[in-house]
Amino acid sequence: FALPDINSEDMISNLVIAVDTSGSIGKKELQHFVSETFHIARLSHDGVILCYCDAEVQSWDEVESDEFPPVPIGGGGTQFSPVFERLNREINENNLSVSGLVYLTDGYPYGWPEQHECPVPVLWVITTDVEAPWGRTIHYDATDLAVPNGNR
Repeated sequence: FALPDINSEDMISNLVIAVDTSGSIGKKELQHFVSETFHIARLSHDGVILCYCDAEVQSWDEVESDEFPPVPIGGGGTQFSPVFERLNREINENNLSVSGLVYLTDGYPYGWPEQHECPVPVLWVITTDVEAPWGRTIHYDATDLAVPNGNR
């Protein structure tokens, strides 16, 4: 799947955005992830579901198209599987209708989940040169994410 541009009449609907909030994600990088989430939600008819996850799902919130995402929670290790487990549970138990998942990350989990664990198309937005083993990968230019002390 692909996201429409701002002038498109094809609006996004039923999208889940997962944000990696692990300790390897710098403050500036996280700010960019939240900002991107806000802009994606604005393109949506009905907002998005925002999931913050480090080694576990920290939050799962509906974000309306006109509201700013909640403050990120996390700081632990990196696991992607908890997002897919929660997504499957929401689809199977709560009949959640989802058209796709966008995962914002640096691409450094303890291990990549198997593709069969995710029932919807996945767009991996990665700030490093890592390529996801499945789904579609795009690289987010992180060169302007440096902060004065040299950390990301």
